[in-house]
Amino acid sequence: MVAPVESSGHKTVPGLGIAQPGSAGLMRQASYHGLIENAAPIGGRAEDSYFHDTFPAARGNFSSGSSPESIRTPADEIRHSIHSAWGRAALGDSGGRDIDAISLDSLQMRDEDQGEPRSFGPNLTPGLDEGFTTDQTPLRGKKKPPKHVRIQRLSWVSVWLIIMSVYSTIMSGIWLAVAIIEPRWGSTISTNGPISLSTASLLTAIFAKTIEMSFVTLVMAFVGQVLTRRAIATHEGMTMAEVTMRTWIAQPGTIFNNLGAVQHVGRSVLGIMALIATLVVMFYTTASDTMVRPKLQFSKWEKMDLNSTVWASYANPTYVNNTCTTPISIEMDPVAAGESCLAIQYSGDSFSDFLDFLAMWRDTGNASLTQATRPQAQSMLWNNVTMVGTWIETQFSNVAQAYETHSRIINNVSLAMPHPGKDPCKWSSKAFINNLAPGVYRAATNKTLNGILQPSDLDGVGSYNISASVVSPAVNVMCVNMDSDELAPLVYTAWPNANKTTTTVVNQTKGWDGWEGEVPGPDAWSNTTVVDSIFRWGAEYERLPPVFQMFPSDYNTVANDTGTLSDSVYVLGKKFGMDNYTLCQLHSWPAIQCSTRFNVSGTSSMAMSADCAQDVDYFPENATLFKSNPDAYVHTMAAGSEYSASSRDWKDMLQEWTLGISLAGGLNNDDAAVARILTELALSTSQNNSTLPSLAEALASLVANTLVTGALDTPFVHYYAYNETLLSSPEMVSFKARVRNQEYASWHTEPWQSIFYPVLAAAFLLNLLCLVYLCSVGLVKDFLEPTSLFALATRESTAAKTPEMAVVEKGLRKGNMSTPYLLNYREDEDHFFFEEAADGGGGGGKTPRLASGFGMEGTQALKRKSFGIRFDAMRRLPVE
Repeated sequence: MVAPVESSGHKTVPGLGIAQPGSAGLMRQASYHGLIENAAPIGGRAEDSYFHDTFPAARGNFSSGSSPESIRTPADEIRHSIHSAWGRAALGDSGGRDIDAISLDSLQMRDEDQGEPRSFGPNLTPGLDEGFTTDQTPLRGKKKPPKHVRIQRLSWVSVWLIIMSVYSTIMSGIWLAVAIIEPRWGSTISTNGPISLSTASLLTAIFAKTIEMSFVTLVMAFVGQVLTRRAIATHEGMTMAEVTMRTWIAQPGTIFNNLGAVQHVGRSVLGIMALIATLVVMFYTTASDTMVRPKLQFSKWEKMDLNSTVWASYANPTYVNNTCTTPISIEMDPVAAGESCLAIQYSGDSFSDFLDFLAMWRDTGNASLTQATRPQAQSMLWNNVTMVGTWIETQFSNVAQAYETHSRIINNVSLAMPHPGKDPCKWSSKAFINNLAPGVYRAATNKTLNGILQPSDLDGVGSYNISASVVSPAVNVMCVNMDSDELAPLVYTAWPNANKTTTTVVNQTKGWDGWEGEVPGPDAWSNTTVVDSIFRWGAEYERLPPVFQMFPSDYNTVANDTGTLSDSVYVLGKKFGMDNYTLCQLHSWPAIQCSTRFNVSGTSSMAMSADCAQDVDYFPENATLFKSNPDAYVHTMAAGSEYSASSRDWKDMLQEWTLGISLAGGLNNDDAAVARILTELALSTSQNNSTLPSLAEALASLVANTLVTGALDTPFVHYYAYNETLLSSPEMVSFKARVRNQEYASWHTEPWQSIFYPVLAAAFLLNLLCLVYLCSVGLVKDFLEPTSLFALATRESTAAKTPEMAVVEKGLRKGNMSTPYLLNYREDEDHFFFEEAADGGGGGGKTPRLASGFGMEGTQALKRKSFGIRFDAMRRLPVE
């Protein structure tokens, strides 16, 4: 047994076992916390006095007052430091030493027989002696590292690192380009497309993670290469603060625990690069998720020609009858199958729209007196598309101004509704297969025909907007207050020699059943009234006035929808408590100063609205002045285009409407609820009511659904270009529109998120720099890898090895990665060091058995001590 080494009489200094000459060291109780608090800081600069007192070997064991000529560093002392591997040049200065050297030196292997730390031998690695002299000082004049330190370019390590570098550079460049370009993926990423959103998000996350992982590997290798080359071939060397830069990159959070190291290297180029790389590692996946991961994005407004089809002319009565959904066929009821169905449809739709309109007024409470901003009438298309109308020609809706001009109350409003699509009940499956989609609605929702992604293609949350340059069906309702004398030419019972009978109402008479036969024909142009110029009746306008069978009683209305030359429907009502009657005229036409807006969203209901000029009439001649709505249909019309202002077919279609909602119930004094409400809304003063709609507005709300029904499958232009009013097969047409739709795109949703551009750019530039560096200068063995650092710290001098030890080391080389090591402690020198576990074995994996005490002597006893025993020794360190 070898005798234990006696104490060399060193004075104990707090830290990791650094000793200096002095009195013999005594073991005293010390806490573990004391060890940590007095440990040399990593990455920081030590005070001169602390360095000289703690590391005398660096100044040749002379006092600070010795002259520079007398300072020498003994070879046997310098061998005990890790600096012996990198050369004495790093210790040439006697003051201001970096404490990093102390921290690394305190982990050197000690020779059990001599009590000295094991030093590096002449050969760090096979062939490394080519770069060093016999006194272990590196050849600083060499431009390249020693030959055998360099790694061959075709070796697996070099090839794999280059592959990772190329992958990281290309992918980070693609990621940066995608973030800048913000591509839209269209149907590629969609519910029914090749890639779903969840798959795209997962792939983005995986690629971003692989970029981050390869970036960390590459930058750590770059830092290791730079520092290793600096330590081998230059006088500059490296510091422990620079070594910790690799830790920042691998574990970014540790940068806050090493602020001293940051201050030490933060002003160097390599330090700045390491800090930038650390920030990239911290935020790269976040930047990828923010800037690259596909998210829904609206496109810019794009001009398109949308395709659709036409079946019939506007408000074609025959086509409307045929499209009403009823099981009663024409064979069962050849007279009124369609009319009966329409009466029910009109009553249901009209009353539903009217109730919504009244509810809107109730919720509004106090509306504007200006017609353009008053609550607008609405309707429903197929119970899932809200149709929002717009008040137009409001320059004629000023009640007070009209009263000043005509000395009577005139309630004149015009309503435009959006152009609808096609009734799905009429459309055949064969037509759908042939992609013949009629109307704005079908043109928008047919993805195959027009390529617009639907919400169902975007996981049910997408949306799009269409602004179509098409005409809008419009209605004008003008109600004029008149007394009985003024109405006499228009009421049969007030004519001379009228065949009439009395009714159950006092002072009320009714014309006989054949009264219509006594009405003059269209050639007579008789019975002029005081309101002909207001309603535009007479030969001058080629429009006949209406004729009613009787005067209605209070709360009742009568209607007139007959007349060969008439294009309007008329309703006459009597308001309770008012002497005058109210005569209303309704007629429809395709409005050209409008466009149809169609908004579709997967998270809310679909809506169509009419976007029109409200207070100015525009025609092709002055359309250039209409700049607020570039999509208005009038912009597509050529100058001098003929324009028909009214549709007589719509008047014929409304015959069933007046019956369906009981507007003619006053002939029998039915006191219908709708007639009662309408007459109560008749204006009795020359001003609109701010809390109630007017009679004209109410009638427009009731009739709005007929505008929608009459416009189904009809042209988008102001004329009808076909010989037949009802086509046997649909005709393909197109209309101009602007489309803005949502697609999945790689973009950032908020402007402030552009701060992540530097993160993606820095990743690409650093990857490119590292790739160029590695390809241009090649690779050397990275001595800053943890295993390399540990091997250097525990390496025994080649000169101190016996042949038997060399044979054993050679035989265990393949298994040295699993060889267990113990953190040992020498009491006589107050020093910690690593050593192989005595019974660890070359194969490793076997934990050494714990010793039961600390009183064992000799080298073998020291080798049997485990970390737990040494931890107990650490608690007994002397306290200053």
